Amino acid sequence: MRSFQLIDKRTGEVVFDGIEASRRQPCWVCEREHDTPSWCLVDVERRVCICPRVESGKRIGDAGWWHGPESSPGRVIEWKPSDTPAVDFTQTWERCREKVTTVDYVQLAETLGMRPIDFPVWVDLGAYGNSWAFAMHDPHGKVCGIKLRHRDGSKSCVRGSRLGLIKPRTFDASKPEVLVTEGESDALVAASWGFNAVARPGAKSCTTHLETLTRGKAVTLVADRDPAGMDGARLLAADLRKRCKACNIVTPPPGYKDLRDWHGAGGTAEDLAWLLRAARGW
Repeated sequence: MRSFQLIDKRTGEVVFDGIEASRRQPCWVCEREHDTPSWCLVDVERRVCICPRVESGKRIGDAGWWHGPESSPGRVIEWKPSDTPAVDFTQTWERCREKVTTVDYVQLAETLGMRPIDFPVWVDLGAYGNSWAFAMHDPHGKVCGIKLRHRDGSKSCVRGSRLGLIKPRTFDASKPEVLVTEGESDALVAASWGFNAVARPGAKSCTTHLETLTRGKAVTLVADRDPAGMDGARLLAADLRKRCKACNIVTPPPGYKDLRDWHGAGGTAEDLAWLLRAARGW
């Protein structure tokens, strides 16, 4: 059985890493018997299927149409056999960390509108080229990719990265409560306030990772106050509630897009703690 990857040429991110559909792992879009297995491609981890029978709003060349909860690739993409040598992102990340300086901490804090002293977790931040770098982890804690935040404000990934969770250095997977944010800056804010926080890199990414990480735990999702953030949080909550102890959604007060925006305007750890208690009905 052959396997395939789709890589976003702009960001270098692996957006599809799947196999040909088969009787054992059929396409859940067309639900055929798959006497010809090569017709559909499925990526179980990302819950994405490329089906040549059922149309959607995004066509992937001659392979078919993109189906899945994640956003479809918005740029030109390329096929790549997934049996090519994988990038050792652990070594790449160590090189990133070796380059970080106090100046990098200060500059990133200024860019995000924060104070460096708020972020002891920045020891896990490294400079990659002319960018700030954030390690992304798979459900087992292994570095599976590196997200880059460029000096001009744009974002991308080191080529070949798989999306993963961004964990502040203070994150403890053994604790019974987890705070999940959208994006690394919100996780840094929450961690600096003393919360056990982890970030997913986008509004609808890493659902499977979080299902594994939060099983049996009390989870709070801190959603961005915009349609994409709220939709992503509702979809994630529906999945997590099947496996975790409890799952609630909170948003910053009206007028603030996200946790970082609220923090910059004077929000405090006590304010966020009050929101969490209200969401849990305590």
